[in-house]
Amino acid sequence: MPNTLYLGSQVQITGATVNMGSAAIDMTNSVLSVAIPSGPSHPTTKQYVDDKISSILSNLDPVAVDSFTEVITAFKEADSTLNGAITTLATSASSALTIEVSRATAAELVLTNALSAEASSARAAELVLTNALSAEASSARAAELVLTNALSAESASRLAEDNKLLSAVSRSTIVPLTTAICGGQALPAVMTPAISEVGYDGWYYKKVLNDSVNNKINWYLAPDASMKISDLYQLFFELYLMNITSTPFITVYTKKDALTANGGSWYKSKRTFEMLDKTNLVAGSNYCCHMKFNSQTPSPVSYAHTNRALTFSDVVSNTVGVFDSSEEIMFFAFGTDSGSAVGNVEFICKSVCVQSAKGTQNFLFSNIHVESRALSTQVNNLYQYFLNQNRDGPVPSRV
Repeated sequence: MPNTLYLGSQVQITGATVNMGSAAIDMTNSVLSVAIPSGPSHPTTKQYVDDKISSILSNLDPVAVDSFTEVITAFKEADSTLNGAITTLATSASSALTIEVSRATAAELVLTNALSAEASSARAAELVLTNALSAEASSARAAELVLTNALSAESASRLAEDNKLLSAVSRSTIVPLTTAICGGQALPAVMTPAISEVGYDGWYYKKVLNDSVNNKINWYLAPDASMKISDLYQLFFELYLMNITSTPFITVYTKKDALTANGGSWYKSKRTFEMLDKTNLVAGSNYCCHMKFNSQTPSPVSYAHTNRALTFSDVVSNTVGVFDSSEEIMFFAFGTDSGSAVGNVEFICKSVCVQSAKGTQNFLFSNIHVESRALSTQVNNLYQYFLNQNRDGPVPSRV
């Protein structure tokens, strides 16, 4: 009988075997034998662990799903169900989408047809409107042409009537040669025989002196009573121009009043109109120099004269005051530039004409008045000579 060592009531060492309760450990071959554990503190054997792993990997017990195989199978079954649900849903969705696409396509076709019909209707309506507009435009152009022609005819008729009226109330005045008319400046000169040969009647002036009296002319012409700037249609003067270096001009003066500020000490406003453009002027030629007012369009008709337009003077001192349409005209002044060199001013002025709402005023200049004044001066000088010669004798009678 082998020797037995007792270590308490549970552990026995008998030969090569160690017994611990129900567990036996074979120490001979280094094998530890342990009973099937039944509590959390019991040791386990390799066989026990292998059996459990095998059971997890391959157990097919339908009662307890405790293996990877069963879990995988359960997942596959669930996947199959889920795939079926997805397939069913996809099929349903595809079917619904097909139905919706079909319905939308049909609706779009209806809409497209409706739009096409509406577009056709709109184009037809636009064509009708375009034709109507074209017809209306043609009708309007025809009406405008009729109106334009009628207006043109009326304008021509009005112009003709205005010209008749101007002619009917035209007044010609032979300007007397007086110191008042000449404004204390240079008088016209007697024509020499050579100048008389030109055959152009009027007042002749040539600048031959540069003193304060003879360096320029200012021939003052009075208008109709109460003539205003708004009444003016046109001013023009006719002359035979012998020197084109410095040409005469015309100035309009207005009367002072208490309504607004006056531009000058003895007049309210003044504007000078001159021939600034001397292009193609020819010495020894007849010219009709004109200035239009208040949007008048007809140009003067002057026989055997070339028309030349006047413009506002570019000399600052020649533009004074407001020159409002309501201002009353004091007089017209036909003048020359005092700063011109001796010999650069020479002409014969035949007339100055004022056309206005009141009619036409023609101021005519004649050399006979200049010769008559010169002759009268000569007679007076001769009388004074004889008077001085016979101061101690009887006074001769004056012729």
